[in-house]
Amino acid sequence: MSHPFRITVLSDTHMPKKAKELPAPLLEDLRHSDLIIHAGDWSKWELYELLSQYAPVEGVAGNVDDEVIIDRLGYHRIVLAEGKRIGIVHGHGQGGTTPSRARKAFHDSEVDCIVFGHSHIPFLENKAC
Repeated sequence: MSHPFRITVLSDTHMPKKAKELPAPLLEDLRHSDLIIHAGDWSKWELYELLSQYAPVEGVAGNVDDEVIIDRLGYHRIVLAEGKRIGIVHGHGQGGTTPSRARKAFHDSEVDCIVFGHSHIPFLENKAC
């Protein structure tokens, strides 16, 4: 029997400025991941390369990322995973809250969920369309 499709979601790693290495529990989770989503503020491209050793990586740039990350990833994207459309955006910008800016980034797109970061505050909301 196959295992369920596992997505590891992270954001705002700010490596190596805020953290020098990924925490052991995260590394363990990455070993079992089928997809890794990073919602921006990587700080260095080397983190993308590190994560890619575990599973395919999808991500976007955040407000502290350099031109290399911005050029390679852009600020928002939609990925398809197991038949679901996942919107990814960092969530920075002017006006409103981080969740409202994240929703606005996909206001004219059909997505099943939105992953965002920026605020450093865990957030989960179920919203009927």
